[in-house]
This record gives sequence, structure tokens and C-alpha cells, in this order.
Amino acid sequence: RVEYARIEELPVRWRNLGREVKASEAHLANCDAHFKRFISFMRTRKAAAVHLYEITPEDAAAFVNEGLATLAPATAKYAVRLLNKSLSRFLPVGAANPFAAFVGKRGEGESGVIHRTPFTPAELDALWKTAARDDPFMHPLIVTAACTGMRRGDVCRLDWRSIDLAGGMLAV
Repeated sequence: RVEYARIEELPVRWRNLGREVKASEAHLANCDAHFKRFISFMRTRKAAAVHLYEITPEDAAAFVNEGLATLAPATAKYAVRLLNKSLSRFLPVGAANPFAAFVGKRGEGESGVIHRTPFTPAELDALWKTAARDDPFMHPLIVTAACTGMRRGDVCRLDWRSIDLAGGMLAV
């Protein structure tokens, strides 16, 4: 019996895959976010497409281009790898995977990693005096980011069980 997976089922199907090692909830939530972004993209681009086999290489290329324009390169490439893997598992046998052409394509010297330079003491001082000092919401976020080197998304997702004030440690 041929089973035709629906685009909107991607997150649930991915979560229910059998795995040798159990995936963490944080990893699965990250995958869910990528799938939801793709589902939303497809609803906007081609609302009539319901099943995975209806995704064309042109749809895949448009999604890849949108990701490269709006996300960090490494994040965009991760989304493409995830969609390639999931479609390879969930498309019917013999159906072409529209994301297969994008995996492993990298220009010379393009790792997709953005190397950021740390703030200078003068820049940190200016940051403390502007955004950090007078904003009770932003102050702890800015101080945490500056003192730990964490990315803003990681700082914003911190919760109290990740913080050991007595031990002076953050577990992310």
C-alpha cells in the first residue's frame, strides 16, 4: 500500500521515527520550528500542495533562497539537510526528492558559520550606558549575553533550572 504523507505531517512523522539514540526534546523542538517554517512557506507559495510529492524543485529552491536571505548560513543549510532527510524517508518510493540537489553544495571557503568579533571594552561601556542601564527587561539579557558569550536566542530561552547561582554555572 502506498502511503502519501502530507506536508503538515512532517513534524509528527519526524518525531515518531525510530532512532537508535533517543533525540532530545530541544533537538526535536528545533526540528519542529524548521518544519513549521517550511509548512508556512508552502501554504503561502502553493496552498493547493497538500502532499510531499507535490513539492517541486522550484519550491525547494525558493525555500532555500528565502532561508539564505533570512537566516544565518549554517541555520539555512541545516534546514535543507533536515528537509532532505525527512523527504527521503517520507516520499513514496520512486518519487524525486526536491531537496536532494541542495545537500553538500558548498562554495570554496564557505562553512556557513558566522564568526563574530567580541565587543571592545568601549563598545561594552556604551552598551551598558544605553540599552542595559535603563531597561529592566533588557538589562539581564544584555549582561548575560556579554558575560557568557551566549547567542541571543540561547539567552532568551534560558530558564531557571539551567542556572546554578550558588555554583556560578549555566547549563545550556
